[in-house]
Amino acid sequence: MKVRAILLFFLLLPIQVMSAEIALFVPRTESASWQSQIRFAQAAANDLGVTLHVYDAENQPETMLKQVSQACEKGVDGVLFMNYEQIGEKLLAITEKCKIPSILFNTGFNSREFLPRTKYRYWIGEITPNDIKAGSVLAEQLLLKANGQINKVKMLVLNGNLKELSAIERNQGLYQFIRHNPSVTVVAESDSNMSWGREEAKRQFKHFYQRHPEINMVWAASDTIALGARDAMLELELPLNSIYIGGVDWLPEALRVIEGGAPYISVGGHFTEAAWSMILLNDYLDGHDFIAESTQFRSPFYSINHTNVAMFQSFIDDNWQRIDFQALSKQHESDKLYNFSIKFLLDGYYQNTKALKLTDEEVEWLREHNELRLAIDIDWPPFEYVDGSGEYQGIAADYIKLIAQRLGIELVPSTNMSWSEVVEASKQRTLDIYPALPVTQDREQYLDFTRPYLSFPLMIITNQDIPYVRDIEALNGMQVAAVEGYSSYELLRDNHPQIKLYAAENVSDALQSVASGKVDAYVGNIATANYVMTREGYSNLKVSGLTPYRIDLRMAVRSDWPILNSILQKSLDALSEEEKQTIYSRWVTVRYEHGVDYSLVWKIALVSLSVLILLSYWTSKLSKLNDKLNSEITERKQIEQQLLHEKNKIEQLSITDPLTGLFNRRYYNKKLPTEILRAQSTQDWLSFVIIDVDDFKQYNDHYGHLNGDKQLVEFANALKKQCHQSSDYCFRLGGEEFGVLFTGRSPEEAISFVNLIRLEIESLQLEHQFSRASDVITASFGIVTTNKPKYTMEQLYETADAALYDAKESGRNKVVAKELK
Repeated sequence: MKVRAILLFFLLLPIQVMSAEIALFVPRTESASWQSQIRFAQAAANDLGVTLHVYDAENQPETMLKQVSQACEKGVDGVLFMNYEQIGEKLLAITEKCKIPSILFNTGFNSREFLPRTKYRYWIGEITPNDIKAGSVLAEQLLLKANGQINKVKMLVLNGNLKELSAIERNQGLYQFIRHNPSVTVVAESDSNMSWGREEAKRQFKHFYQRHPEINMVWAASDTIALGARDAMLELELPLNSIYIGGVDWLPEALRVIEGGAPYISVGGHFTEAAWSMILLNDYLDGHDFIAESTQFRSPFYSINHTNVAMFQSFIDDNWQRIDFQALSKQHESDKLYNFSIKFLLDGYYQNTKALKLTDEEVEWLREHNELRLAIDIDWPPFEYVDGSGEYQGIAADYIKLIAQRLGIELVPSTNMSWSEVVEASKQRTLDIYPALPVTQDREQYLDFTRPYLSFPLMIITNQDIPYVRDIEALNGMQVAAVEGYSSYELLRDNHPQIKLYAAENVSDALQSVASGKVDAYVGNIATANYVMTREGYSNLKVSGLTPYRIDLRMAVRSDWPILNSILQKSLDALSEEEKQTIYSRWVTVRYEHGVDYSLVWKIALVSLSVLILLSYWTSKLSKLNDKLNSEITERKQIEQQLLHEKNKIEQLSITDPLTGLFNRRYYNKKLPTEILRAQSTQDWLSFVIIDVDDFKQYNDHYGHLNGDKQLVEFANALKKQCHQSSDYCFRLGGEEFGVLFTGRSPEEAISFVNLIRLEIESLQLEHQFSRASDVITASFGIVTTNKPKYTMEQLYETADAALYDAKESGRNKVVAKELK
């Protein structure tokens, strides 16, 4: 009996499930990038039920070696390590001796033959950044940022510690990119002795700038180095917008610089690697080995600029407790593939319901200020306007409605004031909030601004008969309309004094001035211009060119109420992506419907009826006589029309690709010789582009041919979207190979145009985790542009094909141009 009682006692004891203990080794914890890496790893550990031990080596490789030894002797279930200062193999020797599974993250080995589960069988895998891609993307994004502002790039290259693989590979990526961009000249480059430090970067910049004052772009291997160069510019009192700077890491300070509108690019996303490594290691310890998929994973990089900084800033500032890390592991779904991308994370496993958390002080302030007055533009669709019923409408209005509901307050628009009256009232503090307003220096004197929540480019609108406008400098000496009081007007007035500015009262006035020939062009944001052109039926206007400017819309509050600015920023951050997308979709597809004056309709109807009664008698007599003859004529015409329709249908089918709706190879063979003859007779520029979807075979192999066909249709639609001029032709040449033919653009303009196509395709964000170029579907482009008097169809194709080969060899997702020999 006693034995049974004892057994029963032990059976009733609670069973304690031991969590895995994983040791994470980092070189330092004081830097922002490593703090993000550790915070993200800790969020993953909390969700997975893992006990995480973080070891800080304080920048000493020998210290890291001792820490690994101590952790292994103490006893841990797994180790996350890096090849810091080339000590990786020594670390592996320790974990191998202790038989502890380990995963390499962040910094890999120089030798590509040194692989997991070969010499060291307890080294089970690695996830490292695609640093070659990072270096290439950074260079590409810097050039795109400077497009139209710098003709010849004079670049300073500031490498990190070239003893580390990450610095070496980022440098390789840079040179892979600029090798195919003759507009870039590297005028100076740091040597292998440079460190990753900010002070060292500042010293290096000063040293090189004194010798090369023509430097107009800095490519830096990290944001820390890039910010050091920016520090040097401040000390040298150089204008901060005179040099384009970019770095790798997504440092919070770098993102604040981008938010402020500086010409800065940050590439990153690899702070997630420790967390991804923990998922792999935890799955392995739980019996879900990943070897069948791979032992080597790469973390993708993304670039942050002024258009997406707000979204990523919000993500990076989070504590990530809402991420379902368990759902990313094999424990959740053992047959799925790993997908270590931030976009995949945001789309699939980042909970969209965002809590709005206000401080007690903010809640009390709202109780005391439960009705606030809005400073609105009554005629600025689709952002905000007052409709015929006096209702406040538009994108900003929808945001305001959601925020008012969340905060439980009244936000009252000023629906009967002109824009100049609104501005004056806000300066006098009788209006409290601007729902949608770009930042200007003057406005910052009396307003505080949130981060941008909308961003649209400023475009050049002209009459149909105006040719392509190369850039904003081409408007010098011309009469150009901009709405007085808008930021676009101030940008043109302050930065382009050679443009003859016409101060329009509103967008309708500006577009009417262009349509009537009163002015040569209008510069304004594309969203409003499109909306007003559709509403008012301006069929003779078109978008003729890009400017280097964008309108970043923010909410703004009176500067004596900083607490309100904090409340609004939290409210904007709490809106889900679905809510924002719903608002955007509603207004970018809206069609303006004119009202009907029914009293006028009745008057016209009565008069018409009287006339019809008088005519009906005579008409009936005549109609009987004509019926027989008309019947026969109509029948013959119907037969002729039907035959003509069928003939046209057959002809169209014969030249159209049935899947994508683009022209097919047959029409390409017919059209190209015709266009060549026409271009040769006029000595016009003719461009031919061959496009190949990157690694599309791998897409079909993993996602299936049905999905592959769907993505080819999306791809083709992106081509159609950009190639909308009558002289633009898009072909599907076969499989995943496409062709584009166009005329009238110089070689430089042609490359810029094709880069727009490339970016349009990349912006579709069609998932492709098996591409060597990106984690979304991308394409490589080979282009040839010529105005020579003699050349053949075969020469064009062969030259473009050779350029395409170079684009693929240099890393894919690129535009490479070759001259016709």
